[in-house]
Amino acid sequence: MKKGLLFIFPFIILLSMVIPAGAAQISYTLSELGGGSWEYSYTITNNNINSGLYWFDIYFPELSGTESFNYSSITETANPDPTNWSALVFEPSALDLGGIYDVLALNTPLALNSSLGGFNVSFTYAGNAASGAQYFEIYDLDLNVLETGYTAAGASPVPEPGTMMLMGSGMLGLIGLRRKMRKG
Repeated sequence: MKKGLLFIFPFIILLSMVIPAGAAQISYTLSELGGGSWEYSYTITNNNINSGLYWFDIYFPELSGTESFNYSSITETANPDPTNWSALVFEPSALDLGGIYDVLALNTPLALNSSLGGFNVSFTYAGNAASGAQYFEIYDLDLNVLETGYTAAGASPVPEPGTMMLMGSGMLGLIGLRRKMRKG
């Protein structure tokens, strides 16, 4: 019984690491430009939307409770391919609604298992709450929500399947070596 579990357990761990966490992910870096100005640089990754990723929105927080998210002058400062990706920026409104960075693929969507960086947005921030992860939504062309989540700092946290397979085969090799040493 113990020998059977010894072989099954590594495969279960390996499979749990290889399965992607979601359909798409948006990672960011946040840079201070000085004088209360900041810039987000976004990278979007399509992990399993077979038809391609056409549309995403990133939301700047609204004013809420005692925390003050005071964003203004939200402007797109870089677009990796302006002939294919159209972006609109909606400023926070007087009704305490947050701003929106809205991006649509005009011709070619982001293909399956691809990433695209260089979507940059600058803004002025005079809030007293920490600025960081933002809520996002991914849509299809019929405005159906495909994925929601929060942007993640730095690189995409989903491991590469090839790396996980290499680690798994190494684990199996160690198990085989251990068995061989016990017999010898």
